[in-house]
Amino acid sequence: DLTVPGRRATVHSLVEMMGRFLGLGFTLDQVIGMCTVNPARVLGEQERLGSLAVGRQADISVLDVRQGDWVVYDTVGEGMRISQALVPVLTVKRGQVFEAEWGPHPWGWEPTAYLAP
Repeated sequence: DLTVPGRRATVHSLVEMMGRFLGLGFTLDQVIGMCTVNPARVLGEQERLGSLAVGRQADISVLDVRQGDWVVYDTVGEGMRISQALVPVLTVKRGQVFEAEWGPHPWGWEPTAYLAP
């Protein structure tokens, strides 16, 4: 949903999009690859970016995998229940540590809680 309507209404963060892919049945390893090695390869930067190795730039995001009952929506309002969410804990960028601040929702980083009808 990284479209103009999606960005304005339904996409709140990269980690929330990653949770959507977990909800679609992708494994955590596949989802992490979609955000690291795969983009580096597409950009032709796989020798420098996208994975941790000696001599490479080591920018790291530490994520917490949480279990719960959430719902995410697409741009036409269709909801999908998900049971896993990724929440940022900290980032290391060029050796500097940054703790995650409050997320894009009033309640933080987790997606919208599912409320039974």
